[in-house]
Amino acid sequence: MVSILELNLNDWLATFKQTVGRKNSHCFVPLPTDMAPREFAAMLEALLADEPAHADRQIAALDARGIRYALVRITNGTFGQMWGFMEQSRPGEPDYCGWGAALVRPGAGHHTIYQAPHPQSDRWTDNLALHAFRDDPHAAVALFAGTNRYANGRRPASADVAHTTTNVFHALTAVLANRGRSVGTPYWFVQLHGSEDRSRQPVITASHGTITSDAGDSGPLLAVQRHVQAEGYVTIGLCGIGQGKNAPGAYRLCGTRNIQGRLLESLELRHTFLHIEIAQSARTGYQQKRDPGHAGVQGLLEAVRHALSQPPTMRART
Repeated sequence: MVSILELNLNDWLATFKQTVGRKNSHCFVPLPTDMAPREFAAMLEALLADEPAHADRQIAALDARGIRYALVRITNGTFGQMWGFMEQSRPGEPDYCGWGAALVRPGAGHHTIYQAPHPQSDRWTDNLALHAFRDDPHAAVALFAGTNRYANGRRPASADVAHTTTNVFHALTAVLANRGRSVGTPYWFVQLHGSEDRSRQPVITASHGTITSDAGDSGPLLAVQRHVQAEGYVTIGLCGIGQGKNAPGAYRLCGTRNIQGRLLESLELRHTFLHIEIAQSARTGYQQKRDPGHAGVQGLLEAVRHALSQPPTMRART
């Protein structure tokens, strides 16, 4: 049996950050097209079922193929047991892949997935995803990409998991999307991004990954907007929901090219995808515990948590 690491959440995050490949380091290895991510899928399924021994066998299978991962038991998990896995190799080591990490809360009643596709490049979004997962009793999984989105350069940006499919992050998104659909209880997917400060754009821009949305599908986003606006710490805009400032085309950063959003759309699950952009000043304020950013981002995460307290509805495939 491969040994199981024991870490608290803060140490898990600090250790994960050491595994994230830097910009232009050319350390990210695209998932080979002939390699189905079966071990990762099986490991995720095992942890969701609270079967660490089976997950441990998948770690051993990966190790036999030269892929170095560790299974982690979180010692200060909230709302029950938490497990995690992350790459053991570090950038620059010959067996490093840059395939990311996950946290898992097993058991029934968990239906929200938090995602950090751009650690390091969208600063502090990995912290936000971890905190959102930690504080949400309905959160099942937090997924983290393994490198800077430009680890292999910008053109093509093969390490950018939000715009490519040859990575574990996207593969596990597909596993979770199909898992939820197969049992009749889809997951929510909350993807946290970071943007520059833009004088003519709101601090937070939220969408379903589209520039137009049916208000009937957007109750959770509208609830998040109402909560954030009522608190008044930061501004928020919704892409293509409503009139005036929220009309289609009023905002940039709506996530229209996001590949996970397109995957979910292909499964009639576009309404389960929440793409949230947070300006740099707010993220920095949150991390440094300085208002208005700290209170504004805290309010955002609280609003998301409450808005997604029930699982999304199923849609008949057309």
